[in-house]
Amino acid sequence: MSLDEHDYFKWFNDEITRYRNLEWRISAYTGGIFGVVVYWAYDPVRKNLIVNWRWVAFLVVCAFVAFCVFAEWHIHDRLNHFRAARDLLRKNPADPEAALNAPHKLISGGRDGVYFSAFVLFEIVMGVAALAAVYHA
Repeated sequence: MSLDEHDYFKWFNDEITRYRNLEWRISAYTGGIFGVVVYWAYDPVRKNLIVNWRWVAFLVVCAFVAFCVFAEWHIHDRLNHFRAARDLLRKNPADPEAALNAPHKLISGGRDGVYFSAFVLFEIVMGVAALAAVYHA
């Protein structure tokens, strides 16, 4: 059984939806994890469990922010790859394999740049807020 252009459209649309949902999930996880860090920083019992808890919290927050920014970059790149492939498939439905190697950009337009910047800035701002809470606790 061979695949036709409708199968490829469905697959590209499913992948686009999956990567878009991952972008939102990473931001939600960032908010949740940093909320736990702030809660832990202000809890007098838990912060005494680790001797240098401020340095540990600082390193964990910085590593998590770096991981989240890299993950956003990678996921957004894959999202735009599938968007470009879907657009190329719309233009030339007879050659679906060529759509898999469609050229793409990390940011495909103004609106896309605003979304990408908002996701990355949210993670950085949440990290800075968590570090400020740890510093002042």
